[in-house]
Amino acid sequence: MSEPRRKAKPGVNRTEVFGFRMDPRMKYLSELAARKQRRSLANFIEWAVETALENTVIGEGDNLLMQAKKLWDVDPSDRLLRLAKHYPDLLTYEEQMIIRIIETHAYWAEEESQKVTFEVKGKVNHALVRACWDEIKALANGEDGSRDKLNLRIQGWLDMPI
Repeated sequence: MSEPRRKAKPGVNRTEVFGFRMDPRMKYLSELAARKQRRSLANFIEWAVETALENTVIGEGDNLLMQAKKLWDVDPSDRLLRLAKHYPDLLTYEEQMIIRIIETHAYWAEEESQKVTFEVKGKVNHALVRACWDEIKALANGEDGSRDKLNLRIQGWLDMPI
């Protein structure tokens, strides 16, 4: 029988579950360090990651934690657009493909006799990118029929009442 899903307490941030593999020796030593600091292993690992982020310098001498306001957004498409704007050299290949689609994809809206793009006058239309996010990712991954699905999504977005 599955355990009922716990609800977050009001005012408490939800956390992400992240499973990973760790060398048994490193896990044992981490458990000992956590005991020494009177922390859980999960809390110790989170502290260690935060410490590493403070020591990871990007840009003009700022650490990654100092860049958090510039890079973090709750929406994945906005996060990617922020990363592409500030640190394009940190994009993965898949992310580069997504950005390429956002920069180059065009849809011809016959009813309005106009070309619709994700960028207008050098600025990205974040609302359109958000609306088409799943289709953009599918096209970047080379899924069959994804270009047609993206065009249909754009058409649907254009047809929405303002």
